[in-house]
Amino acid sequence: RFAHLQSLLDARRYGRALEIGCASGSFTKRLAPICDLVVGLDVSPTAVRRATGRLGSEAIANVRVVAANIMDYDLETQGPFVLVVLSETIYSLGWLYPLFELAQLAERFLLTTRPGGRLLLANTYGAEKDWLLRPYLINTYRDLFHNVGFQLEHEGTFRGTKNDHCFEVLVSLFR
Repeated sequence: RFAHLQSLLDARRYGRALEIGCASGSFTKRLAPICDLVVGLDVSPTAVRRATGRLGSEAIANVRVVAANIMDYDLETQGPFVLVVLSETIYSLGWLYPLFELAQLAERFLLTTRPGGRLLLANTYGAEKDWLLRPYLINTYRDLFHNVGFQLEHEGTFRGTKNDHCFEVLVSLFR
């Protein structure tokens, strides 16, 4: 899955990148070689410690991992960014915050992304029992970014299997 996401980004070099929900830093580590600076945010201090450990010396070179809630993060001061990544993150924010606040966040991303910059949104479509991952919700979050002004550059689904479970991920790359 991470290799597929990275392949969408590999064709160019990015200045400043922001990854929301970096967790243990697996994708953050893949972003480091194609970015001048990667800022990985996660709300969990435990995840930040794990990411820092996983990144090793790369954390010193061009990756900063920060324990922060994106809803409280000062994008205007910390930006601008050339790349913003939300992989398996937006539906958790949608569970915690009203759509109105997510729309404001999407607009803040638009305003703090440099012209020509990109936003990568990747979220798993869930089964009927996966309330947070219902396809209509995942599509609504995608539409939200389009509706605030991001232009869809590429979209597709990625299918795979993990631990004998099939999954499908909607991947949307905006400019």
